Amino acid sequence: MAIRGLKEKLTEKDLLLHIDFSENYACKYHEEIQSMHFGVSQKQVSIHTGVISREENYKGPEDCCWNNETSSEEVQFDDSFLGQYCVVLYDGKPFPGIVQEVSDQEVEVNVMQSVGMNIYFWPGMQDVLWYSAENFLNLIPPLTKVGTRHNQIEPSIWEEIRRHVDL
Repeated sequence: MAIRGLKEKLTEKDLLLHIDFSENYACKYHEEIQSMHFGVSQKQVSIHTGVISREENYKGPEDCCWNNETSSEEVQFDDSFLGQYCVVLYDGKPFPGIVQEVSDQEVEVNVMQSVGMNIYFWPGMQDVLWYSAENFLNLIPPLTKVGTRHNQIEPSIWEEIRRHVDL
């Protein structure tokens, strides 16, 4: 009941993040030998879930994620970028990925491969490169699953990227 009350009072500048976890989930195999079935060798995991709530009239990701005002010289990479989804340019084309490492002027990003307009997948072998600030477009929310293997950038963010890159 308390969370519902908080959600009803959100303003355009507010964000409600509700995180929970469950411990000791046992990992199982589709087919397993008897010793695995009885638990001595079983691995356990904790699952952390989260929900982000915004004000009902929130206009879209560009309000919090896209900043056309920032030039590449102004980007200051720090540890807050680690593990975040982003979009980088390679040969003038946008590719989403996850920031692996940061330095003062560059980010190391594990990027996805493209199979069409705003359709991406994780390659079998990681595609990790360092990108300078001038080839770093912005941080984005995690991609949305499309089918079993493919993902896409949220459509309103994709449109902003297309305008920015001139696709």
